[in-house]
Amino acid sequence: MKRLALVLVAFAMGCNAAYSNEDILFLKALPRGLSIELPEQDTTASGLRPAEGFDGDHAKFQSDATNAAKEINAVIAEVFTYVDFVVENVDPVVEDEDTRIWGPFPIEDGNEIALLINHVRTSTEAGPFVDQGAVVRTDDHFTYWFAVRPQGGTDDEWIPIIAGQTVPIEGTRHGAGLLILNLAAVQPGEPVIAIGYDSRLDDGFRESIDVAVDVDLQQGAKFDPEGAWLWRRDDVGTTDFALIVLQNLPNTGPRLEKFIIATRWFAAGFGRADVVLEDGDLGNLVFYASECWNPGFDRTYFASNAPQLQDQITGTPDDCAEGLRQPFGGD
Repeated sequence: MKRLALVLVAFAMGCNAAYSNEDILFLKALPRGLSIELPEQDTTASGLRPAEGFDGDHAKFQSDATNAAKEINAVIAEVFTYVDFVVENVDPVVEDEDTRIWGPFPIEDGNEIALLINHVRTSTEAGPFVDQGAVVRTDDHFTYWFAVRPQGGTDDEWIPIIAGQTVPIEGTRHGAGLLILNLAAVQPGEPVIAIGYDSRLDDGFRESIDVAVDVDLQQGAKFDPEGAWLWRRDDVGTTDFALIVLQNLPNTGPRLEKFIIATRWFAAGFGRADVVLEDGDLGNLVFYASECWNPGFDRTYFASNAPQLQDQITGTPDDCAEGLRQPFGGD
């Protein structure tokens, strides 16, 4: 995303447009407040390190999950910072009942960008890529894209950086839809990220955000992502967060191993993480680790079959909070 930042800074805008009431209705369709929310702790952990050991009394898998959530939140927030930069400085060139278009306007390297938001009033359905169980059916939704093309190019030459559809409701955080972040459009080698979300907060409804990384856009909804995040929160404050990452471990062959971490937090702060490392060049070997923590994020239980983690074993499942004494929160 650094490339897009340079592009936008290079474009000298001189308008400072104010939002009309009608513009605000369209801009609410963009899921700006979308974020994975996990209980905070003061940590200096530096992301996922499945091969590392553990030291001290803090719950390390809890720290890994929190850091992973912060990383994806930062990506989502950053791309919409660029969209806001456009709409705050440029008047829409198209303003009708069901459409707003900002641009196209030139940027550096002979390209131009534009933002389009459509209000669609026909029946549709929108659902997360990863969790196909959460499907939204509606007669009123918005579609949007933020795209780049060569200056003076044809409509077929637009390459979306951000694209999606949403069913917004009152408040900028609440809604349901699908968001594609095509980071490769502005920085070769960056991933394509698909995000399905539903945060309507209906009575008893579980908020959800599903993220898939390195998606093949040509495959539509059928793909094998190299990473996925799944987040849920119910109406009593229980939060589930799972990560699935394909990566090549050091000192192994070329096949990708699968690293899975599933975490659950209760509203009172107690939690559990279960980790599995399998597939790839591990063959039939499956390594696991389980960890529980208290509201202070101190580890109360740790077990693993990994040889390098044997000295970290502590406590028993009974030292976990009730409801967290078996993997994935079941008793």
